[in-house]
Amino acid sequence: VKERKTMHHIQHPHPTHSGVDMTEGNITGHLIRFALPLLAGNIFQQLYNMVDTWVVGNFVSNEAFSAVGTVGPIVNMLIGCFLGFSSGAGVVISQYYGARRTERVHDAVHTALVLTVILCAVFTALGVGFTPLMLRLMNTPAEVFPESSAYLTIYFGGISGLLIRRPFYFLVVSAVLNTALDLLFVLRFGMGVEGVAWATVIAQAVSALLVIVVLLRTQQAVRLIPRDLRIHLPVLRQIIRVGVPSALQMAITAFSNVFVQSYINSFGADCMGGWTAYTKIDQLMLLPMQSLALSATTFVG
Repeated sequence: VKERKTMHHIQHPHPTHSGVDMTEGNITGHLIRFALPLLAGNIFQQLYNMVDTWVVGNFVSNEAFSAVGTVGPIVNMLIGCFLGFSSGAGVVISQYYGARRTERVHDAVHTALVLTVILCAVFTALGVGFTPLMLRLMNTPAEVFPESSAYLTIYFGGISGLLIRRPFYFLVVSAVLNTALDLLFVLRFGMGVEGVAWATVIAQAVSALLVIVVLLRTQQAVRLIPRDLRIHLPVLRQIIRVGVPSALQMAITAFSNVFVQSYINSFGADCMGGWTAYTKIDQLMLLPMQSLALSATTFVG
């Protein structure tokens, strides 16, 4: 048995030089150490929209506050769909990583990146194209409609930066940059809702660019090699098999909230503002569970 294990490690060397090997050691410790940075990162991710709503609520108008805060179901519908595919890619990459199949890790990473580019184009078109329809479906009041439409159009136009997942340190940088740009665009240039939307898009783009730079320079198994960017069909089939059910689940759940939001919107901008404040607290309370779930999914893979 020892001889066979030794041969296994010779034939399949560890995929990284400095990464954490989650196939060995204490399970609980691995889950906690992996979940805590995810939780911190998700909190900073959540700060994006919270800062946007805080800035427009304090320095623009109640209508702008309601507009930015109540478009969540539309954003979450497309983002949730992407996160489903993202979880599929994460499971496939985790399985190959744990099996020490570095060539398959390489193929899976490059397939996932190409798929991300394709989904960026699709979600941008869908987001911009269906924004007016979805806002009408949510019974968005006339006084809030222009602000909501402007915010979502800019947001979906720059969604590419959001769909490239970022590690914790880059999320901190982008959250701070987003806050600074929010204040600059709204207070200095008077751009209102459009200003907070552009601030979010720019901050996300900077963070995504940093991720690409790191992937290009790393010596680990996830290194990005531009000439190797292509779809590997066996890997893609695995990602789709895991990702599609998850994507549908998240998208349908978010779509159901469109109707909940439509009931709230029927009461007017003041009620929408109260609902906006509530949802920010609610989303923060869900983050620990979501972070632990993602940690467990990666570990099981």
